[in-house]
Amino acid sequence: MKQDIKPVFELREQVSAVEKQSASEHRDWLVDQALMDTFPASDPVSLSGID
Repeated sequence: MKQDIKPVFELREQVSAVEKQSASEHRDWLVDQALMDTFPASDPVSLSGID
């Protein structure tokens, strides 16, 4: 039975890619939270430039 063994550097690249994606998703979540705190849904929204 032959096993598919990847070199260590490939595994490190995969782990690094997953960590970067996770960090990016966390950063996006933080931005979303900050926007929700800054602009709550209960604030009235003006659709015209006159208001």
